[in-house]
Amino acid sequence: MTTTRTRPSDRAGAAAAGPERRRGEGAIGPLSRLEPAAEVPLHLQLRGALERAVDESGLAHGQRIWSESQLMRHYGVSRHVVRQALNQLVLEGRLSVRKGAGYFVNRRRMVADLRSVATATGTAVGAGWLETELLDAALGPTLDAEEADLVPHRKRPRVHRVRMVGRVDGEPVALLSAAFPAALARMLSRRAVAGQGVLAALAAHGNRPRRAELRMEVTFASAADSGLLEVAEGAPLVLVRSRECGEDGELVAVTRQLYRCDRFEFAYAVDLGTGAWSAPQG
Repeated sequence: MTTTRTRPSDRAGAAAAGPERRRGEGAIGPLSRLEPAAEVPLHLQLRGALERAVDESGLAHGQRIWSESQLMRHYGVSRHVVRQALNQLVLEGRLSVRKGAGYFVNRRRMVADLRSVATATGTAVGAGWLETELLDAALGPTLDAEEADLVPHRKRPRVHRVRMVGRVDGEPVALLSAAFPAALARMLSRRAVAGQGVLAALAAHGNRPRRAELRMEVTFASAADSGLLEVAEGAPLVLVRSRECGEDGELVAVTRQLYRCDRFEFAYAVDLGTGAWSAPQG
């Protein structure tokens, strides 16, 4: 259980002055105090205090706020509590976090139609709404049981993996990876993918996926992910996994797509009568 240290100046119901500002930080007004005896967990109290302070500050997009260490000292709470609160605001798109630089006000978040993720390996192989940079296209060992399903009954299962980084206005916002049966390696060579794109190369050989099963969850950036996406290690990300099949029902691709929570919010609308998806309005 996390405890707090009560400061003499923290009178009940009073607002606490914000931590001392570092050079380059925006001016945010006083922070409300935390109530350690309250039913609401400390990290949620802190999240609310920070949200209100940022909303009322008028800070522009990209201005830096307080560091984890400053908030720890100010509130007398653990780094875990502070990081939970900050990561929740990153997950909600109110803050962004940059590796080695800190937390920043975020006022730019794209709302993407969820169907764009579901379009047969769309984002995993270079969607039109992202600028994509090819990282590699090469044979390698399977990484998990789902990839192993692409090459069943093999003693040394290998797949052909295509990886890209997706950018918007030059900023890295997504990591896109797709694994294919090793037999498709020649048609999905680095040269072919860079020149045609994955979907066009697959379609030319009659292997374009037709059906996708997707799962979406929240994960956290690894050291490798953080370097490519220019976020802090442990920053929350949206993970979309898919298994994609051809017209004959055979598994053609397994994809893994990571999106920065501070840059994406996925949405869709459903007709409750028919269950059909449509693009969200507004």
